[in-house]
Amino acid sequence: MVVAGCTIHTETSLEENQEYTAIISQTAEALLQAKCKGIAGAKLLNIFEAEELMAKAGREQSQTDKDALEKHMLIKAYKVKDASIVTSEWVRTYNSPREIKVFKNLSEFKANPALDIIAHTDKKGLEMDQDDENVIDVIHKLSDPLSFKLKYAKDILGACGFDSPFDDKSITAAEIKRDIDLYWSRLVEGRNMKDICIQLKIRCPTYRVWDFKNKKNFMNSVLNEVWGIHVTGVNRKALSYHIKYQTEVGKNKDDFFTE
Repeated sequence: MVVAGCTIHTETSLEENQEYTAIISQTAEALLQAKCKGIAGAKLLNIFEAEELMAKAGREQSQTDKDALEKHMLIKAYKVKDASIVTSEWVRTYNSPREIKVFKNLSEFKANPALDIIAHTDKKGLEMDQDDENVIDVIHKLSDPLSFKLKYAKDILGACGFDSPFDDKSITAAEIKRDIDLYWSRLVEGRNMKDICIQLKIRCPTYRVWDFKNKKNFMNSVLNEVWGIHVTGVNRKALSYHIKYQTEVGKNKDDFFTE
């Protein structure tokens, strides 16, 4: 008996769907490989050539132009000094908005790990002479959303016991739980948590119980958004914690960030 309104999937139709899915995947892979190869093999542009191509309307740009521009933008984004590293595989690995964002944020911190301007204004912001022209520049820099994001991430990472996103030490579970508990009241005081979520454009948590796991989840959501890192157990027993990189930029940080 066949029930009206029911769709019966035969073994043949399932096999056809699997074949169709495989074809789509293979086509997408081939297109991606071709794109990465095109970018890697594109002409190296100087700044004037790049500006000239960018001034063209989209329809006037050939695929060769687009590949060259994308290569130029990648080299600029990652501050590449030796263009020979820009291979097809390199492009495939690092040509993504997330990887570029994490690289930028890590670079900003590497250049100014103390976040001096922010620390100075936090301490003396209300005491500054507002008629001083230099103050205007400082306030402008502090208004940069990235500055706030880096400060939030640094504060949270510091609360976990780590000095920077490049810190390779391990911290015992007892220490990290104690430190997070000490920091937590300051984090949730007033609008701090809401402000962090708004600045980072992440979902504000609604946990009813803020146990260690939920606190760590929220803190990791901030760290992941800014630096692509998690503070996680070294092993399943989680007797100690370390920084784990969630992006290829972080996993290969020694290729980008040297002393």
